[in-house]
Amino acid sequence: MKRNIIAAVIVLVAAVTLVAAIWYAAENTYPKVGGVDPRTGLRLIQIQFCSDVCPQYTRVFTIFENVTTPEMCAGIGGQTIRDAAWHGYIGCRPKANASDPSEVFG
Repeated sequence: MKRNIIAAVIVLVAAVTLVAAIWYAAENTYPKVGGVDPRTGLRLIQIQFCSDVCPQYTRVFTIFENVTTPEMCAGIGGQTIRDAAWHGYIGCRPKANASDPSEVFG
């Protein structure tokens, strides 16, 4: 019985280590440059964000680079992204074009 428990703990530790290694590798590939928004002329980047349940709830957002406050975001006509858990400011993304429902920003 003790050997089974020890074997299970070893497997669990190996799995956690693997998940941590994968998370570290994925996390270090961001931010990525995503182009320029033609409406504002501002550069877009993709960021990876996770608040409290990581990596299960990790998301990637396309946001304006260097738009650092909700006020700046409103000033350029963007959409503020807030952390669902803690409500902190994550970034500012372009609003979808209301006249083109197929236009989607993430």
